[in-house]
Amino acid sequence: MLQVPTAPTPLLGSIVCTPAVAAIGDSICVEVKAPNGQSYDNNESGNICINGVPGSKQYLVWNRAGKKSITVTAGKRGAIEKLKAEVQINAPADGKQPPVLTVRTAPHNPTAMILTVQNAPERRTQGTPRPRIEIKPRTPAVPSGPILPRKTPMSAQTISARDAASHPILVSTAPPRAAINAGGGATAAVYNWQLGAVALGSTHPTLQHDFAAQLNPNRPHTVFHVQVTVQQPGDAPRVIQRSVSVANPYFLARQRGVLQPPVESSDFSAQFIDGSYRASFIVRNPEAFNVALNSMQLELAYEDGPREFELRPASGCNFTLKAQATTRIDVAIPKAQMPQQAIAFSVHYKGTAPNGLPVRVSAHFDLPQHMSRKLLVNAAAQTMLDNLASNQLVANPTSITLEEVSHLGRYGMLPVQALTAMDMHVEPPFPVEGQECNPWNLPDHIPDGMFCMPTQEKKWMQMKPRFMNAKKGDLILNPSNGSLISAVLQTVTPPQRYSHSGIMTRNHDEITHSTASEDRLVEFIGGDGARPDVLKYLWPGVVTQTVEHAVDGEDMVDPETGKKHSIAGFATIESKLDLGGVAPEIVPAMVVKPDPLKETLEIRQTLHGIADFAAQQAGKSHYRFYCYTKPAIGLTDKAPASAKWAANTFPTVCSSLLWMSIRQSGVPMEGGMLEQSDLAAGAQIVPSTPDGLYVYQSDERIAAGEILYSKIHEMVLESAGWLGNALTDAADDTANQMLNAFASDWCETDAKDSDAWRQTGDANAVSPANLCFFDAPLYGYAEPLIYRPARFEEVTIYKWKKVAQTGTLHGVVHSEGKPAAGVNVQLSQNQFTHTAADGSFTLTGVPVGSVLVTADKQAWHGEASVTVVANKTAEVTVDLKPPPHWFRRVTIDGWMATTDYEFAAAAYPHSVGDFYNIAQLGPSSSTHVVKVFDQVADDAMGRLILTLDLLANDVIQVKATLRCYGEGYADGDNYQEGHLAPFTIGPNKGGTWWMFVDGDNYAEAHFTLTNKVDPV
Repeated sequence: MLQVPTAPTPLLGSIVCTPAVAAIGDSICVEVKAPNGQSYDNNESGNICINGVPGSKQYLVWNRAGKKSITVTAGKRGAIEKLKAEVQINAPADGKQPPVLTVRTAPHNPTAMILTVQNAPERRTQGTPRPRIEIKPRTPAVPSGPILPRKTPMSAQTISARDAASHPILVSTAPPRAAINAGGGATAAVYNWQLGAVALGSTHPTLQHDFAAQLNPNRPHTVFHVQVTVQQPGDAPRVIQRSVSVANPYFLARQRGVLQPPVESSDFSAQFIDGSYRASFIVRNPEAFNVALNSMQLELAYEDGPREFELRPASGCNFTLKAQATTRIDVAIPKAQMPQQAIAFSVHYKGTAPNGLPVRVSAHFDLPQHMSRKLLVNAAAQTMLDNLASNQLVANPTSITLEEVSHLGRYGMLPVQALTAMDMHVEPPFPVEGQECNPWNLPDHIPDGMFCMPTQEKKWMQMKPRFMNAKKGDLILNPSNGSLISAVLQTVTPPQRYSHSGIMTRNHDEITHSTASEDRLVEFIGGDGARPDVLKYLWPGVVTQTVEHAVDGEDMVDPETGKKHSIAGFATIESKLDLGGVAPEIVPAMVVKPDPLKETLEIRQTLHGIADFAAQQAGKSHYRFYCYTKPAIGLTDKAPASAKWAANTFPTVCSSLLWMSIRQSGVPMEGGMLEQSDLAAGAQIVPSTPDGLYVYQSDERIAAGEILYSKIHEMVLESAGWLGNALTDAADDTANQMLNAFASDWCETDAKDSDAWRQTGDANAVSPANLCFFDAPLYGYAEPLIYRPARFEEVTIYKWKKVAQTGTLHGVVHSEGKPAAGVNVQLSQNQFTHTAADGSFTLTGVPVGSVLVTADKQAWHGEASVTVVANKTAEVTVDLKPPPHWFRRVTIDGWMATTDYEFAAAAYPHSVGDFYNIAQLGPSSSTHVVKVFDQVADDAMGRLILTLDLLANDVIQVKATLRCYGEGYADGDNYQEGHLAPFTIGPNKGGTWWMFVDGDNYAEAHFTLTNKVDPV
């Protein structure tokens, strides 16, 4: 008896919007109810999306007044459910621009986001200064990186323990005059953040947070209701709430049959210690069971362009990743396994989970010493970077990111310097005593008695931005960015989270892709819609860019107008468009590649051929919307002469270019049969579907068109995004014209008056997300893309030393005053040993003169200099520094206001300034640090003095003094001051404090302190 399939259980009952009317910037809770009226609360088993973003309950905000539509979709192909609702957004009653919470991605972390309160309220003093103060409107700095640059730079001095008692600013010739009024204490932060289950406070409106540890490994995404409470003194608190959806890359990999525990943190570079290249990383196991890694393979990367594939044989290992915990893995690659031409390496670990799924963990490291001769920066930049490190203006004094340098420069906190690298890459010269040498690239002939020895000299070298886990031939998927293409792809079933793609045409640093300049299209849109040839033959088409340019942007010249347009198809790796009306979604960029542990030389050579073909198409293709309906036209169609710049070029979009490039290699992509994982992810084909393309049904294409139509209208109303200023009253016409371009390649002027796009049929097409369906051996494996931004690395300088005679070096290594056994002791790349049980070591054949001795054992490190005399034994003692948690980093982040009570002034001079600094405390460096911050207002100056002392158990004691000087500088005893009672900050804790002094003049300071492990 034939069984009739049962209809799927309906998911959608109703949409509840609370409130249904709100002001710009205020939150509306949009909740989808089941048919029985119950709430899902984001725990639904089926796919429910609100305005294209997954999640049945979301807090949404809008940036413009008017009626706003909400579209909810659910179910699968063939059983799609839809509901619609409307809400009313009004202008603020006071007519002022309200605070709005915006979200963007963090470039190097696929599960982190940067939250900013735009239109943040003006800073306000908490004390009660005298009347007649005129505080003029001021825009606070809105930093976007780990270092918080300030528009009003303030002086900050560090006083060592031995100088603290005698430093002039802490000594007066007479007791200070008593202040008329002074006070302060612990206070609530101006911005109190609730990030899921995590609560944080800050004095500034920008915060970066990583949600990785809060993601549910059993769900493809997690919705977090982010809430920030803005509490200004004297005002009622303002609560801003907004939902964000964070995709879980771990779940996406597990869905395709592989467990990829995420690497939470990693060394960027490996260091040569004790005959091996050493680095470490921390991996988190989200599962409820332990996972074992039992083998490791080494992969090498070379400097001289894309080299042949080199994956070393597997070796055994034994690491257990504890359930729902983090594990540190130390990497040590012997010198014999690391060719001197290698500039980076990857380690791939493999294991099997108790549920039988394969486990993969990979980490990637640079070898700066191997690269330094090519990338040393110029002398001016060397000096500037040294100053940044010595003044503690950067998070890590041995590795400075370009983002830190750029922000500090933008806010006037450092001189403008050229940071271009000096090309010093040459064949190793003949050894000359005193000249620099490269111990990893020595000449073939070295005279007797000549040694390449490390010095105490350091230099900086520049590391360019790279995709660390992407090689030539691998495919890159870029997450949706709020553009029209992303609006279309988010509406298909199931929703697709990627809107752009490209193919690597060099290892790590170069990519080819097809893209269009949206700015250029806007320039050719008028009252009659878009100029037909501009809309049909979009510029520039296929381009090849460095990773730096693909992410940060590269100016290209319009061949018709001569105007420059920035082309950056992968810019959303750095940021994400946020127009309101949807819950921001954080999705990791992905790399699609062969399984690293199943790759062969033949596979990589085939991928090289595909990449070379793609690169050869640069300048030969235009971008065509119709390729999202019929990509096969790229195989036969050529633009006519009327296409102007595009004449005789063929059409592509980003994904169709990759499909064509793989197709020409003759290697099957799908092979006519879909795997179960492909079906689960929404793939669909019919017998007539060309290999590598997939079926999109007419109903989902029409639904996508309707969303796109609404998207164009919303972008017009918002006057934000790439169509806002151009469309104005022509929204309907231009929307029709564009949708007809997508559906049928109809771009003529009369297309604007037709909605023929609504009669579209099924299509065989390929999108960026579809590239994940492509099969092994060429592809079939995907992992989050590792984007490593530009940075500067400090390296040790080696010099030739001519030594006719040698001596012996004997020493002892101490740890906490006691001899330390089993410590790695090293003089140079070829001279190293271990300490005995009594902590002693001996090295013979040591070159005479001054040598640098380094000692390492696990997380402990020490070094010392000693002079070796010919034919004699030199003695040295090396003290190891304690583990990292003994070293603390106190982050000081705040602002200060100073008022000069001038006699008979119409308005008292008043100034407000931000300050930021880092204090590093440790048992072997300094347990006592003083930080000083000044803020001048005409003839008055406020000075905040923070005294920090490291106590037992990693606790920091803080003493805070605020002075108000009668002159615009520190002048003897001409000040009044107030103090806070000493307080302590526990490890990994923080808080916010404020204080004021009101006497002859007025000063007030607010500051947030955090006590964390110093990673340096």
